[in-house]
Amino acid sequence: MSAVTITYLEMRHPDELRPKRCAEERFRILECSVPQWQFNRFLYGLLPAFLGRGFGGVLLTSAIEEAWQMRPNRVWVHTCSLDHPAALQNYQSRGMKIYSKRSQPATTNKLPDG
Repeated sequence: MSAVTITYLEMRHPDELRPKRCAEERFRILECSVPQWQFNRFLYGLLPAFLGRGFGGVLLTSAIEEAWQMRPNRVWVHTCSLDHPAALQNYQSRGMKIYSKRSQPATTNKLPDG
């Protein structure tokens, strides 16, 4: 059975954010949410037609900025080796630092592509 590596990253201060802005004027980030009692987890991704166009960094920048507006002590995320190959680099390029890594056996559940 193969293993999955989970990487945990954090940002401890909003000044650590290295934002990515979009030059495409038509690009907009719209929020569609289901009310939750606690903001502690979100998933995001891009449809295949938008991959490789630099939108992931812009979307992540927006999510991190939104998280800091809630005044947390830190913003943290985790990603894994089953995520898009550019995901870890995107987190690090935005200023997030790895604070932990672990491996676990891959499950037999099929995960969505990307």
